[in-house]
Amino acid sequence: MLKFYTEKQVRERIQAAVDAAVASAVAPLLARIAELEQEIARLKKNSSNSSKPPSSDIVKPPKITVCRKNGKRRKGAQPGHPKYERTPFTEEEIDRHVTYEREDLDPKEWEPLDEWDVVQQIELKELPVEITEHRARRYRNRRTDEVLGARLPEEIRTAGLIGPRLSAYIAFLKGACHMSYTTIQTLLADVYGVTLSTGQRAKITTEKVSAALAAPYAELRAALPAPDRLGVDETGHKDDGHKLWSWCFRARRFIFFHIAETRGSQVLMDILGAAFAGVIHGDYTPKSSSPSSPPQGSSRPTT
Repeated sequence: MLKFYTEKQVRERIQAAVDAAVASAVAPLLARIAELEQEIARLKKNSSNSSKPPSSDIVKPPKITVCRKNGKRRKGAQPGHPKYERTPFTEEEIDRHVTYEREDLDPKEWEPLDEWDVVQQIELKELPVEITEHRARRYRNRRTDEVLGARLPEEIRTAGLIGPRLSAYIAFLKGACHMSYTTIQTLLADVYGVTLSTGQRAKITTEKVSAALAAPYAELRAALPAPDRLGVDETGHKDDGHKLWSWCFRARRFIFFHIAETRGSQVLMDILGAAFAGVIHGDYTPKSSSPSSPPQGSSRPTT
């Protein structure tokens, strides 16, 4: 029995046959493309964009070309380096505003806007120190001629010529910055307009600041036996030809330094106590295998 199709039906059957043939031919190609994309992604991973070690790199990651003159690295930011812009100061941080206006513009023609070109500038004051004279009045008894004086606050009497903030600054320059007394003297005179003798500067760092730190130093020393783990090490140095040892105790939240005349374990006993039950991490190595030598890694205080 013959079956007749319309022209539209013939076109639809032909299109369906073509689509099926194309899909059958394209399917393995799409699968292969997916495999290649996965392989490319795997090969792109190297030590610079993943946790792979450098030794596993098949091809070394591309290097950023740096413009050099005479073989030297160019000054300033390098290509590929992200731009950094400083966060502006807030209104609470700004001490004063200086406003600049245009006096040559006709206000009938030019409307002033609440918009500004801003430059925030940090500058040292001409005299960046404050000199205060504390005066305690004296009184004479009209009948007996006895003289009495008002009492200065104890913190003022203790601080003396140099206030606590400037004393801490001088101690920072000497301790953390390792500046000599002469360099500190020059800095104070040239920048701050303050002249101090060498003896005064030495007194600030060796007596005044040391006395101020005595209480927190004792507090940290008392807290040392509490942690269950401590990193301990010592190093030798000389002071005026005398051999001393600087001990470092590293706790979880603070570091404690102690200067002793010996590197022996008695220092540990004195600071941590014989009842210390924690673990000391150090570079101790037994000199012999005698029974008196404590085993490496022992929690017993040793050096």
